[in-house]
Amino acid sequence: MNPLHVDFTVKHAAILGILNRNDEAIAILEGLYRRPEAPAYVSQWLGYFLVGVPDRLDDSIRYSQAYHAMFPNESDAPYNIANAYARKYCREVRAGGKEVDPGNRQLALSNLKEALARQPAYADTVREKWTQPDGSFNCLLHDQEFRSLVGLPAESALGA
Repeated sequence: MNPLHVDFTVKHAAILGILNRNDEAIAILEGLYRRPEAPAYVSQWLGYFLVGVPDRLDDSIRYSQAYHAMFPNESDAPYNIANAYARKYCREVRAGGKEVDPGNRQLALSNLKEALARQPAYADTVREKWTQPDGSFNCLLHDQEFRSLVGLPAESALGA
C-alpha cells in the first residue's frame, strides 16, 4: 500500500476539511494538483476550499474556472465562482471608498444564475445560509437582481 497514493491523499484532504483544517487541506490539494495523476476534481475542491480564504479568492476562481471548462454542465464550480466574486465585491463594499468593482457583483450574479439554472433547489441554501452575516452574498441581500434570482420578494413588497 502506497500512503502517497492519489486516493489516500484526497481522502486525507477531505478529512482535514471535515475537521475545519482548511489550510492543511489546501496545501495537500495544491501539492496533489501539480501531480500528473491528479484527478480533475482536485481543481473543483481547491475552488471550494479557497473561497473561504480572503486573500486567495482569485485562486478559487481560477481553479473553479479550470474545472468548469472541463465539465461545463456541472453546477458546483459556478457556485464556487459566484461565491468568490460575491466575497470580493462584499469585501470592497465593506471597506468603503472608491475601490468597489461593479464587475465583481455582476460576475457573482451571472455565475449564480448559471448555477441555479442547473440546480434550482439550491436557491434555498443560498437564501438561508449565504445571506447570513458571514455569508458570501450578505452585502447583496438588498440587491433586487439577487433577490429575484434566489426567489426573495422585492424589498418594496416587504413593506406593503
